[in-house]
Amino acid sequence: MADLQFPILSKRFFLFLGLGVGVFLGLSLYGNWVAVTGAFKDFAYWTLPLILALAFMNYLFRFGRWGLYLRRAGISLPRKESFYIFMSGLVMTVTPGKMGELIKSYLLKESRQVPLARSGPIVLAERFTDLLSVYLLTLLGGISFAFGARLLWVGLLVLVLGLLPLISPKVFNGLLGLLRRFSRGRRLEGPLTEAFHTLHDLMGFGLLCLATMLGLAAWFFECLAFQVVFAGLGVEVPLIKATFIYAFATLAGALSMLPGGIGAAEGSMTSLLLLIQIPKAQATTATIIIRICTVWFAVLLGYGFLKIFQKQKKDEH
Repeated sequence: MADLQFPILSKRFFLFLGLGVGVFLGLSLYGNWVAVTGAFKDFAYWTLPLILALAFMNYLFRFGRWGLYLRRAGISLPRKESFYIFMSGLVMTVTPGKMGELIKSYLLKESRQVPLARSGPIVLAERFTDLLSVYLLTLLGGISFAFGARLLWVGLLVLVLGLLPLISPKVFNGLLGLLRRFSRGRRLEGPLTEAFHTLHDLMGFGLLCLATMLGLAAWFFECLAFQVVFAGLGVEVPLIKATFIYAFATLAGALSMLPGGIGAAEGSMTSLLLLIQIPKAQATTATIIIRICTVWFAVLLGYGFLKIFQKQKKDEH
């Protein structure tokens, strides 16, 4: 297996890291540097293992969904290898819409010669069910903010429009017809058709429901982690409100198409916390802590598993 030089030490990665640090510094200044520093000093750090464990539960449930998709696509892997590949994908959390997780398809191709057109749709299905799961959590929590109905109809429209090209042969063939007008589009017709058929299978009603349930559980664990952050800060926030705020901010970050949702997620989260009368220093501190314990924790884990996977493959050869 060729050594995959993932750009975690590249200029682009450091740009994303710098952007994240810049957002955290901006939040700290906005929340009053002295007050935010005091909130960090007073934070109950014994809660950190629980917060990280809840974040890790998110990855485990999503790994369960990954296994379902692999089986439906007819891709057979030893469970350990499958887990390493899945966890390696987390290193690309700080890419627009997490689509950098297509690295998993690359690893499958290098390790097991699985065509990208066959495994790539799995990542697309994962992203769609993530959006659907987070949207449903947003809707559930939005009831406490008295504007759940508006979220329902707007979100439903967006999801339906996004789903149509993935499951409707008529819509797909129409888009494919447009591509045939270009020479590059004609070259991509075969792989795109294969990818569509795989994706169509992955979007069957039964599997979609099961995958969404796993996604709901996965993202709810991070909502729980968010509430534990407040416990560590000595601030009381009802679980339903914590669920809405975290899910809404995650959705805003994903739809912004910014790398890792950096900026959009933090801004949405802090604004909503202020809306429910959380003191500014605690609101900004909670935002910084949960983002470090989810986004950047995922990147660190992903990098570690990627290196372990590469070393294992080198040893095999």
